[in-house]
Amino acid sequence: MKPQFSEFTYGYTLVEELSRDYGFSAVPVFPSLLEEGRTGGGYDAKLGIKGLPFFLQFKRSDFLGRSNSKYHAAFGGPYYRFHLHARRHSVQHDLLLQLESYGNPVFYVAPKFHKNSELHDSYFGSSISKNSIWVAPTEIGKLPDDNEHSVCFDRLASKTYFCSEPRPIEIRMNFEKGNVEEYVSWFRQRDGFIRFHKESWQDLYSKMEYVFRTRDRVGFAKLSRYLDEEESIVIKAGRLSRLAFGADMVNNWVTH
Repeated sequence: MKPQFSEFTYGYTLVEELSRDYGFSAVPVFPSLLEEGRTGGGYDAKLGIKGLPFFLQFKRSDFLGRSNSKYHAAFGGPYYRFHLHARRHSVQHDLLLQLESYGNPVFYVAPKFHKNSELHDSYFGSSISKNSIWVAPTEIGKLPDDNEHSVCFDRLASKTYFCSEPRPIEIRMNFEKGNVEEYVSWFRQRDGFIRFHKESWQDLYSKMEYVFRTRDRVGFAKLSRYLDEEESIVIKAGRLSRLAFGADMVNNWVTH
């Protein structure tokens, strides 16, 4: 069963909730119609989380409740699923993997629900982030081929599989208020962060630009002309994140 709400609606409610809970340093910025219509599209949101830029790729979750669903037996009941871009169509997953390896928190984020009524209750209960699954690209690993793949999980995300193998995925992040500080502290000790991360917008932009340029030279040539029109390094980083990596960037760095 397809979700009853759009990816944009889900992403907006999640971002709006995070802005309330974590005190972003900037007002959420969503794309204008002009930006959406330009070459390469626009970016979903630029926000101001715990001293680190978080890159989020929003996904919607299909609900599979029938007993003849492919992985019904593996879950012992109904489950949810979100799709990854097939490598033959997009190198997005490879880009996100490399971005994470350079010391940045990167996540696919998808709801553990599919009905409008559940979205409503979660939004007004300030539990969108809690009722979402947060899967880092490195928890999935490299895609084995160019075919279609997905991530499947149960309502509590106690069982999560990379499909179509299926292969269990160990989820490290549970985005609840009490866990965020602990996660950030743990993440800062990871090898990628220690080796590459510098708290500078220019350094962050340069790393993203390098990853994209080396992975997709044609796409970089097209996008670079659009990015060069923008003087603000903060906005350029947000646009590059959205247009090249398909990820929305949330952060609370103070800019002047």
